[in-house]
Amino acid sequence: MRNRFHSRHLRLALLSSLMAGSLWLPPAGMAQTSNNLEAIQNYNQGIEAYNQGRVNDALGKFTRATQIDPAYGDAYYNMGSIYYQLKRFPDAADMFQKSVNLAPADGNAKYNLALCLERLNRNEEAINILSQIPASDAKYTQARVKLNELRPELKPQNAPATATKPASAPATANKPTTTTPTVNKPAAAPPSATKPAAAAKATVKVFSKGYEGPTGITIGPGGFMYVANYSKNIIYRVGASGEKTVFSSGEGIKGPIGLTYNPKTNELYVANYLLNNVARINANGKTSVLIGGLNKPYNLFMDTVNNAVFVSEQDPANVISRIALP
Repeated sequence: MRNRFHSRHLRLALLSSLMAGSLWLPPAGMAQTSNNLEAIQNYNQGIEAYNQGRVNDALGKFTRATQIDPAYGDAYYNMGSIYYQLKRFPDAADMFQKSVNLAPADGNAKYNLALCLERLNRNEEAINILSQIPASDAKYTQARVKLNELRPELKPQNAPATATKPASAPATANKPTTTTPTVNKPAAAPPSATKPAAAAKATVKVFSKGYEGPTGITIGPGGFMYVANYSKNIIYRVGASGEKTVFSSGEGIKGPIGLTYNPKTNELYVANYLLNNVARINANGKTSVLIGGLNKPYNLFMDTVNNAVFVSEQDPANVISRIALP
């Protein structure tokens, strides 16, 4: 007997927060489906609930599908779509990040993640994600347009305020991006003739805590922040709200300090001060040696143009070395 439950391979479209209720079929190779029958059943019930306007029920079903099968990427994608429509942008970003982690080549998930980050005023992270979408991806053109919109927004804090462009809502691969109006910031008042304008002051607050000797920081696979913890010999992955999980540890991580990311291979590089090497970590957290024989490697810099990594070495070498990547 054939199983009567099957995955429909559908994902919710994000045209705008006002255009809920439509579905789209992802291109071949993009679907992040499940082989678990119970997870598929809950996923399909979530699709039906969404089409009937029962958004909370749909969220519950998609959540249940991911609890049964934590690798069910389409369920995370759909939850991200719904949270975006509900303007719950931090939750939407978390869901799209999980979808991207499970399918790093999914340009739609990356694009939607970038839109969420833009809504959260995290434009530098959004630019990093959009830059990872290759020219071969159907989302590439929209990603380039969004990059051009975001780059002018990276101004010093004390620059005169300007009217902001409406934020684009996530769109399907075959439909144009729609926009929703946003409230523009008022223009800054001109400085007084007798008093100079007050300079903007930097502020600081705790974003993530619970480390013992945190060292290197970078943005890496999936758009997450990655933090090296020297004392614990751990590389942490940090979510949008500062929550951290162990990404990599074990014998291949000893005294980690410098961190950098190679977007071409989707790998992290780690300077292991106590192992005298630079390790590579793939998107699944698996560690291998990139190069050994160094002298107390400390900091790293990724040269994506020339496909090389620069590493600073301490005593007795006291040099900057260049690692030519294959």
